Amino acid sequence: MLEAAPFIDGGRTMVPFRAIATGLGAEIDWISETRTVVFERDAISADLTIGTALYDSDGDYMGTPVIVNDRTFVPLRHVSQVFGLDVRWDEANQAIYIY
Repeated sequence: MLEAAPFIDGGRTMVPFRAIATGLGAEIDWISETRTVVFERDAISADLTIGTALYDSDGDYMGTPVIVNDRTFVPLRHVSQVFGLDVRWDEANQAIYIY
């Protein structure tokens, strides 16, 4: 169960960072001085800074991490792809699947 509801921002699904990162088996850390979340799983690590836009390897905009009601929200597709996972949208069931 998520501690806060996901929401759509500019066509991107934003999810509570802690829930998605721990659900994917990542270890996480918060660096308050820079407002950065750091996550690592299977020797893959990345950091996301609140308010800093994220782009994929092709330069396409992926979304921007934000804080809403004291919760950090990140673009689901970006976090999933960092770990080499695929995100699929099921229109009929209005559901997102991560493989």
